[in-house]
Formats: sequence, C-alpha cells, structure tokens
Amino acid sequence: MSLINIRRNQAIRFLSRVLNIPPRPSLIMLKFLENRPLIAVEVGVSIGNNARHMLSRIPQIKKLYLVDPYQYAEGLEDQHRLRGDPEEHKARMHTAKENLASFKDRTVFVYEPFSSEVVPEKVDFIYIDGDHSTQAVISDIKESLKILNKDGMIAGHDIHYDSVRRGVEKMFGENYSSFGYDWWIRFIPNKGMTE
Repeated sequence: MSLINIRRNQAIRFLSRVLNIPPRPSLIMLKFLENRPLIAVEVGVSIGNNARHMLSRIPQIKKLYLVDPYQYAEGLEDQHRLRGDPEEHKARMHTAKENLASFKDRTVFVYEPFSSEVVPEKVDFIYIDGDHSTQAVISDIKESLKILNKDGMIAGHDIHYDSVRRGVEKMFGENYSSFGYDWWIRFIPNKGMTE
C-alpha cells in the first residue's frame, strides 16, 4: 500500500471518529445529503461491521435489509474468500447477528443471494460489497436499479479491485465517484446519474 493510500485512510478514520460519521466515503455522502427517513440495503454483510457503522451513525436509516447468503462464492478474490467452510460462514452469520442485536428493530436479515426479489420494497440506498467478480458486480447493480427509488444512491466497496472497477465501469462508464476504496453514484430525478 502506498504512503498516499495510508495517509488517506488515516484521514478517513480520523474524520470518522471526530465527526461521528461512517468510515466509508460513500456513507459520509449519504449522511450529509439526506435528511429524510431512508430504506437501505447492504449486499454482503459478513460480520456486520459496516452495517453497524451505518445504523449507529446515520439515524436517517429507518430500515436496513442485510443480504448475505453466507455461502462460498466462486468469484471472490482470495482475501474475501471463505473457502466453502460452512462452519466459518455460520460463525460470521452469528457474529453479524450479535453485532447488530441492538438494531433489531431497524434490520431485516435476508439469507439469500441478492436479487430485486428478496427486497420487497423500493429503497433509497444500496451498498454493494458482496461477490467481487465482474459479473457479480454487474448483476448486483442491475438488480439494484430495479428497486432503487429514482432519487436513490448506489455505492460499493473495493473499487481498487480490477474486477469491481470493470463491473462498475461496464454499468456506468466513468459516471461515478470514488474515493479510497468506495465508489458511488447518485441519481437525480429528471437528470439521471450524477457523481
């Protein structure tokens, strides 16, 4: 990791603590751009750390769908891959439930692969951090667009992975913003996409 990336990540963590904002740049945007109750989705929950940050630091989120099948995904890069060990997946699922227990009135766990059919309503924000293969990122974005409100926002993690970047660019070209490891795109009614 380069010195610039280390300094940038340190700055993000510092601002997160001082301003009580989420440590991911796209979530900072969400916190300050939206003043209304939000319905959100996180695709790829793992142990629930990102969801906990979202729920504790963005009070506008009134409901968060947590979508993760907790099973082996062929396309994930090595550092995200859980080698198919069912006990490891079960342990992560249990840890996520524990980490998010204090938010049970605002969360809905969905233990299935993400599709527009597993979330029964329109949503304002979707955060994608599931399978990192290019095809999975494209699929997650396409499914997100089916349930996203017209003034909604889609964001995701790990834009520094070539596979994730290729998927995002295949769907949006260069019409997205990124900082650190996050990427996002916000939609404006009657104007379409905006960075």
